[in-house]
Order: sequence, then C-alpha cells, then structure tokens
Amino acid sequence: SKRWTRRQLYLGGKTVRRQRTPNAWNGFVRQRLNDINEGLSRGDRWKLTEFIEAHNGTLKHDYAKLTAAQKNAYVIKIMKRCIEKQKIVHDNPKAVQRDMLTSFAAMDQEVCFHLQLLHSLAYMLVFNADVSTTQPRSLNKLISKCQTHIQDELDYILREKKITDRKVTMNHANYERSIVERYGITLQGWPSALLPVRNPSGVGGREQVRTLLDALINKSCTWTTLTEDELHQRMMSN
Repeated sequence: SKRWTRRQLYLGGKTVRRQRTPNAWNGFVRQRLNDINEGLSRGDRWKLTEFIEAHNGTLKHDYAKLTAAQKNAYVIKIMKRCIEKQKIVHDNPKAVQRDMLTSFAAMDQEVCFHLQLLHSLAYMLVFNADVSTTQPRSLNKLISKCQTHIQDELDYILREKKITDRKVTMNHANYERSIVERYGITLQGWPSALLPVRNPSGVGGREQVRTLLDALINKSCTWTTLTEDELHQRMMSN
C-alpha cells in the first residue's frame, strides 16, 4: 500500500533502509535452491530454511570447494540484483514523493504488461496455439545442469585424490573404459531406473532428467574411488 511504502521511505528522515553487505554464501545457497526448485510446482518447491537444514552438510562441502573467483562472482551477482531492485532515496520530501509516484506509475505499467501477456497466453491456449516449444528449452537446461554437475565433480575428485593434474572430459559413450578403468573412480548411486550411466540427454524425458539432477545435487549420486579389488572385479565384468 502507499502508507506502507511511505513508512519504508521515511525511516527517521533518512534514506531507504540499508541492506546487509552481500556475501558469497547467500548467493551460493540461493543459486542451489533455484536449481533444485527448477521445474517444480509452487506447492512442491523447497523453502530456504528447509533446504538449508536438509542439505547443510552438502552445501558446506560444495561451498568449501569454490575458488575465490567463484565466490566473488556470487557477490557480484547479488550486488547487481540489489542495484536493479533498490533505488536510493534522498532526504528530500519532494524528491521522495516524485520517486514514489514514478515507481507507482512503473508498477502500473508492469501490471498492464503482465495482464496483456496473460491475455495473449489465454488466447493461444483457447485456440490451441502451439506453446510446446518452451518445453525443449526447459528440458535442455536441466540436461545442461546435470552435465555440468557431473563434470565439475569429476574435476574435483581427480584433483582432490591427486589422480591426475590434467583436464579430463567426461566420456559418457566410453565411460567404463575411459573413466572407470583408467582412473579407478566410479559415479556411485546413479538412479537404478536410469542405468546404465550415460549422457543425461539420453536418460529420458523431463521427469527422468529431474530425478538424475536431484540425485546429483543431494549427493546420493556422486564420484567415489574404487579399491584395487573393486577395480579388478569391475574390469573383469566389463
């Protein structure tokens, strides 16, 4: 309401309430939350507090692996988002009023825009317009996230276990020979319904890719090293 907005703007005759200094942890957690909520209906989405409580160990583990550059990128992203959302208001009542009116006018325009957009979508649905073209893009995004997660974790275990210093690209087509047998590691916990391990683009539709992404994010599917006996048995069975 206008009354609430005025209270936010006239805080002790000063500027708008100051925001806390952005930090990389908040940006990292928010990004992970957005990833796991991708494609879920509103009632099924994770809430921030529940997400942190359920995945606290995994989040801390993954955050500890970030480089300084990656952490700075999260901070910059938060700052950009704050700049886009927040506009500094100076101690000038007329200026405040003018900015309020401008903001309300912009809000009205945005509401009108979204109403027009909803009207257009409703029209398309009523007349059986083809809106299915948005689905492939969403599916491809999930596939890309799976591929990125698999590659990032592969890089980490090879570096952490000091198996090799060179860059190794995930080979889905020749996974057993090129990855498992050569480096003695395996992608443990791949969803049984989606076996064998393969390129995420080939596991199925949106539901199957979503299942794989969830397993990768919550670490039920992760890279592990094999013992000499396990590796020998694996090579004999291949």
